[in-house]
Amino acid sequence: MQIKVLIADDHAAVREGLRALLARAAGITVIGMASDGAEAVNEVLRLDPNVVLMDISMPGMDGIEATRLLANRCPGARVIIVSSHATMEHVRHAIRAGAWGYLVKEAGVEEFAQAIRRVHCGEQYLCERLIDRLAGERISQGH
Repeated sequence: MQIKVLIADDHAAVREGLRALLARAAGITVIGMASDGAEAVNEVLRLDPNVVLMDISMPGMDGIEATRLLANRCPGARVIIVSSHATMEHVRHAIRAGAWGYLVKEAGVEEFAQAIRRVHCGEQYLCERLIDRLAGERISQGH
């Protein structure tokens, strides 16, 4: 069974790059793309993807608000936030909005594929770099 993915990012190069990366991942098919949060919500309603890769910083409706709307209206479409922001504050906002996962944009194709597969199976996912960074913050604070 193919996992259907929608990519939402305001940069065309990022959308196309993610699509090209995921084309090499077995069992994953990109079925659509959106350039802002409002378009992402509309495309999810139209295309019914299993997983949505959602940027946070987009014009108009941002990824957090779009994630909140999708969590309420389309709970079957599980959102993974994909962002260059890697702080605990950003992760908290994403999870509270209903995101199932969080990836930094620097993650490799294997980690993207792993996150998509795990979220599709009902697991939450935090990227390895983010976990390492957060663990480093805890250690430096003496915890």
